Amino acid sequence: MRKVRMALVVAAALVAGVLAGPAAAHASTASTVASTALGQLGQHCSTRYGMACGVDNNWCSAFAKWVWNQAGINTTGIDTESGSFFGYGAAHGTLTATPHVGDAVVFNLHRGSNGDPVQDADGHYNADHVGLVVAVAGSTFTMVGGNERNEDATKSVVAQDTLGSYVGAPYGSDTISAFVSFVGSTAVTPMDTSPISGRFFSGIEGVGLYESNERHIYLDDNRDGVLDQTLNYGTAGDVAIAGGWTGSSTAGTGVFRGSTGTFYLDSNRDGVTDGHVVFGTLGDLPVMGDWNGDGLDGVGVFRPSTGKFYLDDNLDGVTDPGRRIAFGTFGDLPVVGDWNGDGRDGIGVFRPSTGMFYLDDNLDGSTDANGHVPLGTKGDRPVSGDWNGDFIDGVGVYRANTTSPGGVFYLDDNHDGSIESVPILADV
Repeated sequence: MRKVRMALVVAAALVAGVLAGPAAAHASTASTVASTALGQLGQHCSTRYGMACGVDNNWCSAFAKWVWNQAGINTTGIDTESGSFFGYGAAHGTLTATPHVGDAVVFNLHRGSNGDPVQDADGHYNADHVGLVVAVAGSTFTMVGGNERNEDATKSVVAQDTLGSYVGAPYGSDTISAFVSFVGSTAVTPMDTSPISGRFFSGIEGVGLYESNERHIYLDDNRDGVLDQTLNYGTAGDVAIAGGWTGSSTAGTGVFRGSTGTFYLDSNRDGVTDGHVVFGTLGDLPVMGDWNGDGLDGVGVFRPSTGKFYLDDNLDGVTDPGRRIAFGTFGDLPVVGDWNGDGRDGIGVFRPSTGMFYLDDNLDGSTDANGHVPLGTKGDRPVSGDWNGDFIDGVGVYRANTTSPGGVFYLDDNHDGSIESVPILADV
């Protein structure tokens, strides 16, 4: 990989202002979802759930939306169609592969021939059923749903059932397609900061951090915990990127703005946009890398709703042939790097639920034989870079401090899961 490497992060869709608030309040919201749903057991369809009750009125989505509303959750974008919960999760970056109390559970999401979720002419997703997670116990969870126990919607009731805690688990003739956490759930890490890596000045790669709320990019070129440069750039909700798209020997910086699906690039790190690329959509997570070995980084996105990477080698805003790669699942966070030193970047994902990196060096959609790297935990954000100058990218995580600004980078140079260096970014 080239020495102007990037490392990426997450969650343009998780707007910082919406996510603000103490974790205790978020946990309380989840508990309120559970208690409210359980308090409705045995109830029939009612206009209080927000829709008319006729024989053919499938009211499961109206019930789930009503419960979320009672818990104080902003349900803008959710309607009486079950698929709208999936759309909410795709837009806000809250789709997950495992259940958490307060989550919605979407069943039988409608997919196209290529396996991707399909949207109708109005941009809406469709699914057959939705319920709410009220308890999780190891390999199973308890769900409460409306419109259960009878095909006649005037006779169906609110009921609870126990299901397997995984996507694909059966529920009668239905199967689980996704779990959807609410914005602000403790299941979702607030991503108002994003780590980057690159050769910003000279020598071996350094690390950096973007504080979205403050619109500041902080760079530590030699990983000594001392800031070497601070840039004002972007806007709240942006995610930082770094890479070499001009052929320069040093990395430029930029941001991805999920609300518009646009990369804004600052080649010489002077805080002024030199170019932009429209690529991606709300809910996508940005990446940059040299996937064709031409010495120039392209842009790309990981789309959690499809579990696919979409890569644009030449910054023309179009996914290149062979660059639509299925790799990863809901809740994964993307990374890019040259994992074997062949001069071409591969892709990878960090799975916070397991603290594991999965790396694909040749873009074939399969984890390499040595591509499993245990590192990190829930709440960490992934980063990648060549921090020892061996022309092979390592992986790492950034862990934000819980009681003070800044945080700690834990870097693994050689993919063995051990920590070779622990640079501490100065307080920001």
